[in-house]
Amino acid sequence: MSDLVLQDVIDGLEVLICGLDDEGKIQVFNRPCERVTGILREDAVGLSWIELFASGQRTEHVKSLWQQARQDEPAGPFVALCRNNRNLRWHFARHVRERPTVIVVWAVGLDVTSEREALARARELERMVMLGNLVSGLTHELRNPLNGALLQLTVADRMVARRHDETMEPIAAAIARAAAEMRRISSILDDFLVFVRPQPLRLERVDVRQIVARAVERSASRATPAGVTVAIEPGDAALAEIDASRVERAVYHLVANAIDATAEAGEHEVRVTIAATGNAIAIEIEDRGAGLPSADTPVFEPFFTTKKGGTGLGLAIVQRVAADHGGEVAYLRRDGATVFRMELPIVAGIAN
Repeated sequence: MSDLVLQDVIDGLEVLICGLDDEGKIQVFNRPCERVTGILREDAVGLSWIELFASGQRTEHVKSLWQQARQDEPAGPFVALCRNNRNLRWHFARHVRERPTVIVVWAVGLDVTSEREALARARELERMVMLGNLVSGLTHELRNPLNGALLQLTVADRMVARRHDETMEPIAAAIARAAAEMRRISSILDDFLVFVRPQPLRLERVDVRQIVARAVERSASRATPAGVTVAIEPGDAALAEIDASRVERAVYHLVANAIDATAEAGEHEVRVTIAATGNAIAIEIEDRGAGLPSADTPVFEPFFTTKKGGTGLGLAIVQRVAADHGGEVAYLRRDGATVFRMELPIVAGIAN
């Protein structure tokens, strides 16, 4: 086989192939090697294979593998970090000489970067599952004594109320503050459990408008005492494949945030719009509150909050729900209003 034919053959393969001389210098360099390294063949020939693919990485070990290959022994795998942060797995084999040639060893490599990244993601998912289970058990163990303490505070509050004594007022106020803090802890535990526990999507084809309406209805207990009206703009049905319960929770968090912001504003109305846009359904929640401190405020980071008494997990949960559906959530200022916009693909997992 001529050198040109051999080069054409190895260029057509999807693996990296280098032919090395007795000093470990590159004599053959195929197209996949060029793509991974960004170095042209004519520039690579004559370079040290170790300096190019395994600089500073167990040089003596590589040389021992070459020696094994020359003796027709299994030589590999050897995983090296390439200069452009690609992970390459190499095996070495003796060159069987049919005619005089400077090549003594073949280095055959495979780019395993994606494989290693997938493995890292799988490990991270496993860790999150374990963490979710741990948090679930911890939440359960904490909720029982919290409920018991709240019950005792309720009993104490009733006892104080029966006294009809002004001296009891500070005690009643202290009981009320303690009960409020315990309810806040319970809320944090609930949100944290939702955030850390992996939740598979339970997809169904539904009218997103109805799901949003349910979330708005849930928010009434928050909106009414604050004197805030939540209005859903009229429109056509918006059918999409979503996890209805998770989307309802996400919309509730967005509406609840808007209610809190609106309660301190002059115009006490939150407007909600649902519309199809391209291959997605867009849900917008608009309020005329004070807005966010700046455009780069990290509102979606866990535990970040601008509200007194906030858990800092609501918007992180919203972002998780959107991402799990293959969608996204963002915020902007528009005509003096703050708008949170969540887009969900009509078919879950497929970006618009």
